[in-house]
Amino acid sequence: LVALLEGTRRMAQREFEAPVRVTSGDEFEELGKAFNQLSADLSRQFAELEAFSLGTLETLGRTIDAALSAWLG
Repeated sequence: LVALLEGTRRMAQREFEAPVRVTSGDEFEELGKAFNQLSADLSRQFAELEAFSLGTLETLGRTIDAALSAWLG
């Protein structure tokens, strides 16, 4: 339970690299596996969102440059 709590705190700070290790052989171990899958999914989704945001900003910058060039002649 302590490992899951520490993992939750790391996940809240977007630290997804270190998996939770629970080797109890019971439902806590299953919960640890599910937690690690959730962490991996969130890490991937954050990376995709960051890439999308960067692409959006780059497109916006190019649009502004084109508009200014057209306006200034």
